[in-house]
Amino acid sequence: MPQLLEKSFEMGSDSLASELKQWVQLVVSSCADHLPMESRLAAADVLTRTAPLLLTSPRLVLDLQDTLTLWRCVLTLLQSEEQAVRDAATETVTTAMSQGNTCQATALISTPPVSTEFAFCQVDASVALALALAVLCDLLQQWDQLACGLPILLGWLLGEGDDLVGCVQSKHQAAQEDLFEKAEVNFWAETLTFVSHLRRELLCLLSKPGQQRLPSSKSLCPLQRTATQQRHRLTALFGELPPTAEFLRTVEWTRLRVQEERTLAGLGLLAFLEEQHGPGAEG
Repeated sequence: MPQLLEKSFEMGSDSLASELKQWVQLVVSSCADHLPMESRLAAADVLTRTAPLLLTSPRLVLDLQDTLTLWRCVLTLLQSEEQAVRDAATETVTTAMSQGNTCQATALISTPPVSTEFAFCQVDASVALALALAVLCDLLQQWDQLACGLPILLGWLLGEGDDLVGCVQSKHQAAQEDLFEKAEVNFWAETLTFVSHLRRELLCLLSKPGQQRLPSSKSLCPLQRTATQQRHRLTALFGELPPTAEFLRTVEWTRLRVQEERTLAGLGLLAFLEEQHGPGAEG
């Protein structure tokens, strides 16, 4: 696959851009939970083999949106319930970290610092998740795409597209669910870990002295509006839960708590960005 892509770029086919977008969507669809595990393993394998060309190239090969979409696939696979899928996605991250323009970056921007040799060592999915986000944030700087990339990553943090109303089931559904669905709660715990890592890396990125080309206040307005609406909606949804909901409606309460953490983290980073350049400043 990498050789085919490189040959296509050299040929400069007029239909290449459209074909690549279709390929990206195919990778995305292959990561769906409802598909057999083999589909996600195949997606991870493709991502590993194309990582040097499409994920970590010093210059963007795909457009930014498609590149970040592929990175989002890697992050999703790292949080899979299936160990084999997590291991396969970890190999993708290891490959991404081994490139000349990324192995040094991992040592510089990770907390705690990671030695450059770490990229060639075996790591588990939880560590790979943190490292992948660290590498991705550094790549945004290498590509000079902070202004366009940060709003997308902030959208990931907020969980754009999540159904808040769906977080609270009807009373009839709640009566039928087990009080402690551990697998479901563990899934949301993985999401919370992702949010924590992403918030940390974004804060580290934004805190670097002399940071330039940040998103403008205007471009962040939709995210600010989304985060504010989420905060108000969460307040209302928490009010609909019974007392001691963490015990009586564990799954729903956990979902809302995770979304609350996402919203508060997003609002905090948006406020930090506003302080960085002031109202009306352009990125």
